[in-house]
Amino acid sequence: MLFILPFLLQVEIVSDRRPEAVRIEPAHFRIWLDYSNCMTAKTVKQPSALEKDSSEAAATIKECRAEVEKGMNAGKYKGISKNPEDWSRKKVKKTLDQTDKQYVTTNDRFPNLDRVSARMDKEDLGVRVYAPIEKLYARYVECLQNDYRTDKTRRTPEQRTEGWRKAIATCKDLKGELMVQADTIMAGQPDFQDAAKRTTAVSATFDGHDEMILKTAAIDWSKPK
Repeated sequence: MLFILPFLLQVEIVSDRRPEAVRIEPAHFRIWLDYSNCMTAKTVKQPSALEKDSSEAAATIKECRAEVEKGMNAGKYKGISKNPEDWSRKKVKKTLDQTDKQYVTTNDRFPNLDRVSARMDKEDLGVRVYAPIEKLYARYVECLQNDYRTDKTRRTPEQRTEGWRKAIATCKDLKGELMVQADTIMAGQPDFQDAAKRTTAVSATFDGHDEMILKTAAIDWSKPK
């Protein structure tokens, strides 16, 4: 799996001009991630930043909220009631409402999909994540994002880069443990019996992610070249 666009644009959502940080309870993380991915996917298909208006943000929020509501009603998320009136659903609503405020603040800074794709090709941004170690990779990404979100004052590429470097340092020990586990898992795959090949693959996922977010932090995504 080549994991690129949704995460890249989430990086920008959590890094700039936020009215307040979105506080995500562990039980809500998967819902929030699905919601954010939905917003990202729809936003990058909109016109360029200069041509956007508030109605597009409102439409995106309405459509994505309907998608996650449908998932909750179907029992997709563990620990979240199917009943819209249950207290667990009301707590989720608070998380999504905070995300909406954050999204409206940053929506006008998203470029459209064609421009982002061109910039991504130019910068060679992307992370190769193999299916057997996706969950380990997700744990590392979550650690980085949780640390990065503790500071909501970042505005410039330099400040964002500093913030991600701090997060990488904070999650260094966890990353090492996850890479060891990933190597063990990949050793059970027919195509990765060679130790050197496994090391390269695991490094491409975890070290590659660090390289990607540092490159991403240095880019002004509202003005892709």
